[in-house]
Parts: sequence; structure tokens; C-alpha cells
Amino acid sequence: MSHNKRKSTNIMIKKIELNNTKNEKIKGVLKEKNTSGPLLIVGHGFNSSKEHPATDEITDKLYKMGHSTFSFDFSKSAQAFSLREQVSDILDIINYFSNYKETILLAPSIGALSMVIATTQSERVKGIVTVNGFFGTAQLGKEILKTYLLFRLLVLFKREYKDTWNYFNKNYKPEKIRCNTLIIHAKHDEVVFISQSQGFYKKVKGKKELYILENADHHLTREEYKQETAEEIDKWLMNRN
Repeated sequence: MSHNKRKSTNIMIKKIELNNTKNEKIKGVLKEKNTSGPLLIVGHGFNSSKEHPATDEITDKLYKMGHSTFSFDFSKSAQAFSLREQVSDILDIINYFSNYKETILLAPSIGALSMVIATTQSERVKGIVTVNGFFGTAQLGKEILKTYLLFRLLVLFKREYKDTWNYFNKNYKPEKIRCNTLIIHAKHDEVVFISQSQGFYKKVKGKKELYILENADHHLTREEYKQETAEEIDKWLMNRN
């Protein structure tokens, strides 16, 4: 795989396309302040994209606070439940931005699964932030629980679903995380219950922090929820060492 390394340290916003190991395109937006600080690689949730209102606005807020960010959409092979391919995409992105001294992963919702696995597979990841993260259990609201149970049923009959489930069970090891970890979750999240983040927090072995959004919903639909989340991430980034 061939990547063109960036050398500019100027403030910029730029669309980036890179090829993954399958020679498929990963498209994203780089909002760069400089390469001396960490780069936040920002994932997205199920059936979503980098244009999700909360993801997009939080990313923009962090950029305005002085942080470099790269938000992206997964490649064609890494859509839906393709967990192995999602992790591979993330690792390709990390390698592409190897000129940054530090890489931080920012993982909303179901994106937490692939980001956590990537964290345990790359020494270049120096921190991970999860926001209303899904960590593979059935502690879910009614509507999304139907999707989860359907997936578990299909594991019994379809090879691609079984392969994803086996990959998850083999590689999802939060106890192997040794880097700084910030876990943010809405107390009254009715899509992914906060108990998932609480369980994840207990398993992480490195330096960790659990921050509870007292009033927010899963999608951070109100401006104050996005602002609170961005401010907490900013504070953690500035004080994590």
C-alpha cells in the first residue's frame, strides 16, 4: 500500500482520500492545526457517517479549541457489521498519519468496538475516547435491541455474521488497553444503556476516567450536549499526561 505523507504544519481543512490494504478508498476530512500535537481520528456509529450532526459538530468544536482531527467514512468492505475490515481501516489510517507523534481515537456509539480493538493492536495509539459507546452486550433500548438480536440469530446461519462474532470474541480485549482512556456516556441514554460503558470502564487497566452526561441523549441532539462533550474531551486532552 502506498501513501503520500503530509509535511505541512499550516492550519488547514482538507479532504483526504487514502487506499486501504484492499486498495479501496477511505474518504475523510482533515482539520489540522499542526503535527506537533496529537491527531484525533474520529469514527462513526452504525448506519452513520462522519456527517452525523453530533460527530461533525463535536469534531469542529475540537478543531476550534486547537486540536487536529481526521473524521472519516469506512471503506466499502468495512460497512455495516464488518468489524474485521473496520479495524483494518483504522489501522491503515493510523499508519497514514505516521508523521503525528501521537494518535488519539474518538469513538462514538458502535464505533467503540472497532476503535477499542484497533487500540490494542497499535502501539501508536496513545489514547482513546468513547462517547455513548456500544461494547457488544444486549444492554440496549428496544429498537436497537431488535437489530442486535437479529444479528445474533444470523450468526447461527450466515458465515459472514459468524466470522464477525468470532472475530469480536477473539479480539475485543479491553483489559489490554494501557493508554489513557476517557469514557463519556449519557446517564439516560435510551439507545445504548450506560451500563455498557460502566462495564467497559471496569475492564480497562490503564489510566481511565468515566464522565457522565447528566442530561444528554444518545445522539447528543441539543447544542449544550455537544458543547459539554467537546469541552470534556478538550480538558482531558490537555491534562491526560
